[in-house]
Amino acid sequence: FRRVAARSSEGFGSQSEKPFVKQVAEQQHSQSSEIEKSKAVLFQLQLQELEKEMKSILLETKTTEREIHQQDDAIEMAKHHCENLEAQVRALYSENIKLRFDAETVQEELEMTFVRNNEYREKIKAHKHLFWEVESKMPVMIELAKKQAVVEELRAKKEELMHDLQNPEGTVFKQVQEEITFFKREITEVKELINKKTNLLEEEKLLHANLANGTNQLAEGSVCEWLSKAAKFWKIQEVLIKYLSEEKWVPQFSFSKKHQ
Repeated sequence: FRRVAARSSEGFGSQSEKPFVKQVAEQQHSQSSEIEKSKAVLFQLQLQELEKEMKSILLETKTTEREIHQQDDAIEMAKHHCENLEAQVRALYSENIKLRFDAETVQEELEMTFVRNNEYREKIKAHKHLFWEVESKMPVMIELAKKQAVVEELRAKKEELMHDLQNPEGTVFKQVQEEITFFKREITEVKELINKKTNLLEEEKLLHANLANGTNQLAEGSVCEWLSKAAKFWKIQEVLIKYLSEEKWVPQFSFSKKHQ
């Protein structure tokens, strides 16, 4: 403005200097007022911005304080939890030491029990051996051992006989078959002799009947014939008695010495 005023004073002269200066002064005053207003508005805006920032900062501060309090509470809880965990660890450590001591005690007791059991086992074994020696020398046990041996031998023979009897090619089976055949043949012969004797008895009865009924009517030739038949009958009877006296008809199982 000073430059404008200087130029104006130089161009227009001294007559127009006062109105121009007044106008310039008014313009300056107006501009100053506008500048002041602008400054006031700017200051107001800055103040409002600062207030907003302060409110935001206060809110953040409160939030931060709240978070700090929460973190403090969490720290206290964590500290309390750690103290509880430390107490549990101490208790577990003490329990572990106690259990280890108890386990060592039980292990020692088991080892001692195992040693005692081995000693008892050896003693029992020695007593059993001594008792077996004394028992084996007793007459009853000797007799029992003999009988057991006999039973085992008989059992073996029984199994062998059963095996031979079940085997068609076995010795005992064949021997039994042969003896059965022999007995059948002997029985057949005895039956034949019995039949012959029965026939002779029938003839003798018939002769006795004929003699009783017609003694006076028999001729000398008939008497001779009767005597001949009677002699024949008595001869056959003597042969039969002799055969039966030899006991050939009695069943005799003649097993071999191996199966007796």
